[in-house]
Amino acid sequence: PFGKSAPIHRFESGARSFLFLSRHGEKDYSITAPFVNYRANIYALKTCGVERIISWSGPGIINKALRPGDFVVPHDIIDETRGREATFYKGKGIGFIRQNTPLCPQVHEALCDALREGGLPHHTEGVYACTEGPRLETPAEIRKFRVIGADLVGMTLVPEVFLARELEICYATLCYLTNYA
Repeated sequence: PFGKSAPIHRFESGARSFLFLSRHGEKDYSITAPFVNYRANIYALKTCGVERIISWSGPGIINKALRPGDFVVPHDIIDETRGREATFYKGKGIGFIRQNTPLCPQVHEALCDALREGGLPHHTEGVYACTEGPRLETPAEIRKFRVIGADLVGMTLVPEVFLARELEICYATLCYLTNYA
């Protein structure tokens, strides 16, 4: 009902089944963040029976304690998007979904455990500021995000994280840091 989702690929590992959806396109980076059909993707995953989502993101670094090559498992998010379809309940008078823990604590902890066991440089907390894109942020915007407590900045997680919550799918993200914002 929300349009075409990105293709979904199924992988089997023993008794477990995994699905993979490339939100930015099957080849290269053909769909930039503001043009992803987030509602179609999350809805398609729900209809496939998905209970947990681990997303991947490559945000810019705001917090100077973080370094390129580090991993971060964010615990909170700031929504700086403006024009994206952000709910499944548009025009339905519903949609007051609590966001006191917008990212799933159980999947968050599993990601942190995996990073710790792998000996990878990581941080178990971080605030991700999500901007509209496709343009990058101005220096003044980065200063604003630093003042309001953002550690990272990217364009991808909103509304994905909130849509997953609306459909009762546990969602967490793994960020790989490659550059300073």
